[in-house]
Amino acid sequence: MALNKSTLSEQIYQILRSDILHQRIPLGEKLTLKNLQAQFEVSSTPIREALTRLTEDGLVRYYSNIGVNVIELSKQDLTELYQFMGDLDRLAILYSGNSPEREQIYKNGEIIKAGDLMKQHLEDSLQYALSCL
Repeated sequence: MALNKSTLSEQIYQILRSDILHQRIPLGEKLTLKNLQAQFEVSSTPIREALTRLTEDGLVRYYSNIGVNVIELSKQDLTELYQFMGDLDRLAILYSGNSPEREQIYKNGEIIKAGDLMKQHLEDSLQYALSCL
């Protein structure tokens, strides 16, 4: 039998982190100590520790005398994320030139077509994400 040796706060942190990253907890959602205590059936101490770690990770914001909210992304944030993704794609294409299969990759201008497709996909995705704000 495998025992879970991580602390309660670690387990709660991992669950909340995953829920935020996979958007099971929506952006901007207020996280209350009372609701989290009921959800996890634990005292406030491990929840506070988990929320402190999420604050340090930048996934939630603590507001004095108000509580904790999941961060929200602005249009600028989304634009920067998609620009970064595009930069990573361009670097991948650049580094593919060092691949032993580079002749196959560059055959018939396929790499250029792929780059154009990636650029269009990123632009479409960004427009969709911005329309959801």
